[in-house]
Amino acid sequence: MHWYDEYCSQPEQGAYSPHAPVRALAARTQPLPLRTQMRLAHDPIPAVRQALAAHDPLPAPIIDELSWDPNPRVLATLAEHHALTGEQHTRLLQCLDPAVCRALGHADMAAVLEQYTAGWQPDRPGKHWGRL
Repeated sequence: MHWYDEYCSQPEQGAYSPHAPVRALAARTQPLPLRTQMRLAHDPIPAVRQALAAHDPLPAPIIDELSWDPNPRVLATLAEHHALTGEQHTRLLQCLDPAVCRALGHADMAAVLEQYTAGWQPDRPGKHWGRL
């Protein structure tokens, strides 16, 4: 069975599917209990966590949990869709990703980070050619 057919046949069970696209669709569209949302906030697939971050409304504990996510796309989505506390805002800025900074309203910081990371050479650790 295709993952979308599985989701359409049992949308209430989508958050527990073995297929990441089904979990992501459920995270974005379904009203889910707090326990299920917390489970999705710890999903190993970043796209599922990103879909949850786009879900509106999200309870405060889920926003706080997602604000610790290591993936910049999840953080940027969270910043775009939800009001953050001062502590969460600071936590997201520590990610130092231009997309996250832009979503938080720090376009000037995003420009500096883009310029700084433009010369980054991941195959040569410590050899950073960016300009500040």
